[in-house]
Amino acid sequence: MVGAVGLFIFWSWIQQPAASSLVVFCAHDAVYAEPILRRFTEKTGIPVVVRYDTEATKSLGLVDQLISEGATTECDLFWNNELLGMVALAEKDRLIAHQGPGWKARSPGDRDALGRWTGFAARARVWIATDEFAAQLKKEQPDRTPAELFAQYFEKQEDLSRVAIARPLYGTTLTQVSLMIQEEGLEMIQKSLREAVSQRHLRVVAGNGAVKNLVATNAAVLGWTDTDDAFSAIDEGAAVSMFPLLYRNRPILIPNTVALVAHRRLKENHPRPEAFQLIEYLLSPEVELALAQSGARQIPLGTVADEQLPEEVKPWMTLRQQAWPLATMVENGELIKAREQAVNWLRQEDVVR
Repeated sequence: MVGAVGLFIFWSWIQQPAASSLVVFCAHDAVYAEPILRRFTEKTGIPVVVRYDTEATKSLGLVDQLISEGATTECDLFWNNELLGMVALAEKDRLIAHQGPGWKARSPGDRDALGRWTGFAARARVWIATDEFAAQLKKEQPDRTPAELFAQYFEKQEDLSRVAIARPLYGTTLTQVSLMIQEEGLEMIQKSLREAVSQRHLRVVAGNGAVKNLVATNAAVLGWTDTDDAFSAIDEGAAVSMFPLLYRNRPILIPNTVALVAHRRLKENHPRPEAFQLIEYLLSPEVELALAQSGARQIPLGTVADEQLPEEVKPWMTLRQQAWPLATMVENGELIKAREQAVNWLRQEDVVR
């Protein structure tokens, strides 16, 4: 399977798209996205050429590329693995509104009001911890939840050398830090992260997968990651557990997002019919169920029946009503402003790289 995915990625990057091909930029992990896109081609006969992001530059790399290329891009559709980068593209008029059946099947909190992007297949930010470490903290304070214990440890522990986070310039960690900046202000978050890294030796690594690997091998005892990475570690037999990462007592649920991309090859900025087919396929119950049943165990946002879901996914469905309403929060521009502040800061400063 790994070899097949690697070969697919290789050819996706080097081949030039034929006139009939759809060009897809995809920030989601290839191991999960490739079977979905291959199935679309099998069902429709429409060839798809994919450009994937890297683990170390999750989502930001492709967002930056789409902004820099502007109307010259060859991209027809962007499958992002988070929300805020997609909103930034919408604000720069790089996306084309589409209010199709998939958009209509989402609640207002899971889609752009104008139809420029739509959310699907979410994952939650979580603490990943070794079972031994989680049991140790629970034994010391049995009346507190794991989420409370981990947050307290992260905030007050003098030595964080066995705690890891992904570099916050990228991916879902950037979304989390952007939310924190909006709520607490840039200076407060700068001070907190600088102090954690430089004085308490918090480990900052390339991505969520690297965090997962450190905890799974007991090179770290605690970290920030996403449900898909934590499930991967558990599936591999690691002695680890995951718990919702609560920020101000609310979970952080981050959707995949999909959008049609504006470019000069389109007649009157009207997307190709094949692009409409692909966006509706990605937003279909079939795909959300496939992603829920995959190793990622992603959380459907559309109309997937609960009885079809894996048992491991069902408990996470309850987080949807409790989570930070990120899609609604972006409407006033403050969360996107916080993201811009985070990106500008983290591109310049080495302390959290």
